Amino acid sequence: MRVYKPSLNVTGRPNQCKRLDIMKHLTWDMDFRPEADREKIFGGLVEGRECGDCSACCTHLTIRTPEFQKPEGIACEHCANPGCGIYEERFPVCREWQCLWKHIGAMPEEARPDKLKIIFSLQRPNDPPHPFAKLYIGGWAFDGVEAYGTELGRNLIAMFSQGDLPVWLSTPDGLGHLVHPEPNIVDMVTERQKPKNKTERKEAKAWAAGIKRQL
Repeated sequence: MRVYKPSLNVTGRPNQCKRLDIMKHLTWDMDFRPEADREKIFGGLVEGRECGDCSACCTHLTIRTPEFQKPEGIACEHCANPGCGIYEERFPVCREWQCLWKHIGAMPEEARPDKLKIIFSLQRPNDPPHPFAKLYIGGWAFDGVEAYGTELGRNLIAMFSQGDLPVWLSTPDGLGHLVHPEPNIVDMVTERQKPKNKTERKEAKAWAAGIKRQL
């Protein structure tokens, strides 16, 4: 898998947020912690970029670890509004988990989760419910899907869709919507349809190989 070098100098497809493949009962867990994957793909943290007053992950994500558990949509009991009341002694999952805004310099200040109302993160579920959900970029619009339709939301989705990782967007009904790669590629890789030409065959083969490497 190549190192990911995102840029916002892209043009989003008009149907970027259109429903495509569906993944039922999608949850965003802070215990999906692919730290090594994140460092390899995105590099280190952006220098000087701090969470500040943002506590979106402390409220809107599920935490299921031996040392601490919290349901989605409920603020952590240690939230100090703003910040963390036990920051210096915070749990390992809270130390290790990072949203992609902390890793990607091309994402502007306005893309901080509490401002954008979307948490973008790298996810590696323990039990992937879909062939394209073994390692993927996920977006969680925690205040409503309208955030996906903003100019910055569309541009970020388009930016992530330039890479070789699947992109899933979650909706409040608990469903995940696969927006990258294109539906025909998904259908070919999952053998719902056959490639129509050499170009499609080559692209489907590349995606299939990428998924296999993610195991």
